[in-house]
Amino acid sequence: MCRDFISSNRLTNVELHPWAKRQDNLKHIRFARIFLFPSVYREFGGILCEAMLLKTACVVARNPVSQTVIRPGENGFLFDPKNIPALVDTIKQIWNDTALLKRVGEQAHKEVLRYNDIDFFVQQVQDIARDIKREGSKTLRD
Repeated sequence: MCRDFISSNRLTNVELHPWAKRQDNLKHIRFARIFLFPSVYREFGGILCEAMLLKTACVVARNPVSQTVIRPGENGFLFDPKNIPALVDTIKQIWNDTALLKRVGEQAHKEVLRYNDIDFFVQQVQDIARDIKREGSKTLRD
């Protein structure tokens, strides 16, 4: 159905890679102008994080998780999955703004990169342990 739609509408800049190898997918994402993540079932997938790490500007379906992570125009773009005309308008607005896409991709990269930093991870674990210890001590005193 998707291939028929692409063909009948002569969409030359859309590619489908349903069973591509991971390395091939990453290569396509790295050189894509935008990465569209329309899933309403996966709130925030690993492939989306990889696209952000690759500095590709992401257009993401709005859901409870994505709207806490994506700040429109800063580190990505959100769209209402029930409002396709608005999605089309968003893509039209950003498609040729290479400076915006680059800036958004860079910011997304910075934010996702910190979650892959071992020092950041260790600090988060230590903070959680400290909070648990503090709450445990408080409960014992009460």
